[in-house]
Amino acid sequence: MTILGWILMVVGSFWCLGRIQNQGEMYRSFVRVSSEKGIFFGIQKYITTELIFGFGMGTFLLSLGYFIVYDFIPFKLIFGLLTSLFYIFSCKVSYINIKEGLIPRTKITPIQRTYPILSSMIPLGHPIFLVFLYGFFGVLTFNV
Repeated sequence: MTILGWILMVVGSFWCLGRIQNQGEMYRSFVRVSSEKGIFFGIQKYITTELIFGFGMGTFLLSLGYFIVYDFIPFKLIFGLLTSLFYIFSCKVSYINIKEGLIPRTKITPIQRTYPILSSMIPLGHPIFLVFLYGFFGVLTFNV
């Protein structure tokens, strides 16, 4: 049974890593869907595809494998993974907004234009609701 647990942990880890790397495409899909059908439908589509079927499934497999091997649910690991997901997502949002022109060029500072990767990692350029999300999950990571 522990071999199954280790296999589930490896598969869940790779699944989560793949979904974290796919956040740029998820944001582009969100922008496309929200421009066609509205922002609430875009948020609903992101939640169903990413948090339930995508990253949620990887986290479930990882947690199930961890539960099989160690007999407890790793809440710190789950919240840490969600923190990293939303931080990477906000970095991708900032980078795509700067590089692909979703923010008008008049609102981009010369530092953002020159160093888009560096300026997208700083939380000052992230959307405020994503800062609250990864801040909330970060606090839960260290307090649970």
